[in-house]
Amino acid sequence: MLGFVTTFLRPGGFAGNARQWVRPILGDGVVRLPYPESGDSAIDERDIADTPAPVLLAGPGGPHDGTAPTLTGPESPARRQEVQILADALGREVRIDPVSHDEARAFMTATMPPFVTDSLLEYWAAADGRPDQITDAVESVTGRPARTFATWAREIAVPLTVG
Repeated sequence: MLGFVTTFLRPGGFAGNARQWVRPILGDGVVRLPYPESGDSAIDERDIADTPAPVLLAGPGGPHDGTAPTLTGPESPARRQEVQILADALGREVRIDPVSHDEARAFMTATMPPFVTDSLLEYWAAADGRPDQITDAVESVTGRPARTFATWAREIAVPLTVG
């Protein structure tokens, strides 16, 4: 009898979460950011979408059977740098306004459940001043490197904003 083997793809933070910064960048040019030095290896959602096909096409016994690769972007800029990259792609000036944990919690809980807000704030606090883990899993599976955050900003965020 044949066993059932799985491949579990585990994407990290999505680049698309940075869309929350577009409105303030285009508005008054001020982004309120808790833990601006926390590292982030955000992955372009297109890389997530591209990854399952080679796994499935390899069929049973493929090189990724039974694995659980973590999918990340190819770099780990600080969140402050991501805001700047997005502002540059939009052709705008931006200022980062660091906010405290409590201030961030107050404005974040207006749009998400407290348990999500608390998890994010704890994660950013732990990552403050440290790069996030990056992997080569996208390249290992697809044969091409993951897209950078700047590529995502130019190719996805800007067209959605002006289109």
